[in-house]
Amino acid sequence: MTIFEVKYMKKFKNLISGVFIGIILSIFIFYIYNIFSNKNLKDQFLGKKLIEVNGKIWYGEALPNEALIDYYNLEGNIDHAEKEFASQIGLRIALANENGVTDFSKGIPSLNELIKIEPISEIELKKYYDFHLKKDGPIVFYGQSFDKIKEQLRFQLNNQKRTDIAEKKLQEYILSNKIKFLLPPFKGPPTDFNFALYPSRGNKNSYITFVNIYDYNDSKSIEVEKKLKNYIKNNSNQIKLISVNYPLVNDLNGSLFSRGEFCTKKIDENQFWNYHDRVFDSIENYKNKLSYEKSEKILINIVKELNMNEEQFVKCLHSPDSVNYVQNLRNKLNSVRGFHEVPSFYVNQRPLSITLNEIDTTLKSLR
Repeated sequence: MTIFEVKYMKKFKNLISGVFIGIILSIFIFYIYNIFSNKNLKDQFLGKKLIEVNGKIWYGEALPNEALIDYYNLEGNIDHAEKEFASQIGLRIALANENGVTDFSKGIPSLNELIKIEPISEIELKKYYDFHLKKDGPIVFYGQSFDKIKEQLRFQLNNQKRTDIAEKKLQEYILSNKIKFLLPPFKGPPTDFNFALYPSRGNKNSYITFVNIYDYNDSKSIEVEKKLKNYIKNNSNQIKLISVNYPLVNDLNGSLFSRGEFCTKKIDENQFWNYHDRVFDSIENYKNKLSYEKSEKILINIVKELNMNEEQFVKCLHSPDSVNYVQNLRNKLNSVRGFHEVPSFYVNQRPLSITLNEIDTTLKSLR
């Protein structure tokens, strides 16, 4: 064997060893990741361990009835306080950075130090005092004279001026992504609405159920459905996905597609997802520029593609039953706790407040 061949063999062995170690390390990391992922899921859907009574552990998000509502009110207050705290800290750091401060080892400058204002003048104070005195009478200042209350007013109005500037700056930083909130989205209390009555796909035996409430003719719903369809296509064994239609009021096309959904389930329930996906695909192609007549033609074409009975479908579509279905659907969903708009999301009966950009990462965390 030549010197060249010996060197080549050594390099080859080192390469093989490196690949082998990489594979072992990847398997180990994947194993650890899954352990922590499962733990995170348990923490997410059971909540914190609160107490142990007579040997039984009680979790925050598994408390019964009114105790669960009380717990969520507590969590909501904590969530609000955390976000307010994070907002103020982020604002102070961003303002300090703008002023060239990068070393915070001695603390973060206060808003009073960072936001310099022109103090309220004596003339402005007197105008403010006289305006409210004339408008609301002496009781507004508890009968105190201007000279007696002016320093209190000065302090109050200067603080309000600084607060207004701070709020405006905070919104600027958020919109420009200079400040990003990393706190987890707050989940509201569970609803008693029975989502299990609605069509589902994915792993129907999964203990994780993701619910999407949508309107066929809503642009955000269209975007969400595309993401969900792609997710289920690549992760069909992970979670159970339930889609619930809520046709927006005064939207003729949305109502029409909803009635078509009702008729599809009535004629052939197995065709629901085919109908559902085809409607969304068709609407997306037209970019919300659909007339009512064109929408109805699209439905007829879908019915033909799915080999359903066209005459039966059209009769159902214009029947009182389909109209009542839409109205009943709205009435039912209007009473669902946490439901305010489309799209809306629920995980295991709990409303989940996330943006469209957070859907992909949220779905991955639920696996």
